[in-house]
Amino acid sequence: MMGFSTGQRKKKQTQGWLLLILLLVICPLSAAPQPTVLIMGDSLSAAYGIEQDAGWVSLLQNRLGDKAEVVNASISGETTSGGRENA
Repeated sequence: MMGFSTGQRKKKQTQGWLLLILLLVICPLSAAPQPTVLIMGDSLSAAYGIEQDAGWVSLLQNRLGDKAEVVNASISGETTSGGRENA
């Protein structure tokens, strides 16, 4: 079985490096996962009686932008003891 000639070996090496560079450009290394903020609250957190976008949880999400994901699990009428039971 014959090996590659020097010219073929260099060509294969160059192709390998180009493929690696292409993969690094197309598929950038993923950063650390985005943190998630879980909000468990009552009607104030659930934005009861007002537009959802005007509630403090939406305002927090807007302020954080892409730095974190805010998940609103608030239930209007919820109490502290009820929240503990649901957790």
